[in-house]
Amino acid sequence: MRILLLVALMLTGAARAEQALPREGEAGCASPVAANDTAASLKKRFGAEAKITRVSGAEGESLKALALFPKDPARRIEIIFSDDKLTTVSGYRLPEQGGKWTVAGLAPGADVATVEAANGKPFEVSGFDWDYGGYIEDFHGGKLAKLPGGCTLSIRFAVEGDLPNGMSGDGVKIASTDKRLRAAGAKVSAIMVNFPARP
Repeated sequence: MRILLLVALMLTGAARAEQALPREGEAGCASPVAANDTAASLKKRFGAEAKITRVSGAEGESLKALALFPKDPARRIEIIFSDDKLTTVSGYRLPEQGGKWTVAGLAPGADVATVEAANGKPFEVSGFDWDYGGYIEDFHGGKLAKLPGGCTLSIRFAVEGDLPNGMSGDGVKIASTDKRLRAAGAKVSAIMVNFPARP
């Protein structure tokens, strides 16, 4: 009888631990991924909801990574590491669409005005239509320049349809106050949380 009771308590504890895992909501520097996490620690914490995978990087590069909630597009988080053994987290990416996560209250699909309000100041975006196009290059000391806990954000905008002249290409910088950017319907297409490099 005592053994059965212990087993029941263990199963209940495991179920509660699984329910306590962050599955959606506000993400940041400590949750659902922290700077000191490894693939092993994440797999231990998230169990079957953490899978080694490959994800696309810049310039068509394929990266070994770890995905949380890999079968749920609205919750899927892709964790990037700076080493092949997956022991040093460099950052993680939020779902690109239909996401259940936010960072600083932002999610993919946010418009320029929403991001500017969250930052508390205007910011600057790189020119579109190249590998690193559409990223915020400078938050100008706003609230999004560094999050509580020391991590930083990479936010990328995308525009559907044709762009006005002068808004494309490497070396181009576009202020968030530029009416052309808003008129083009620029929306956040990607958000990544970046951790400081370890010494």
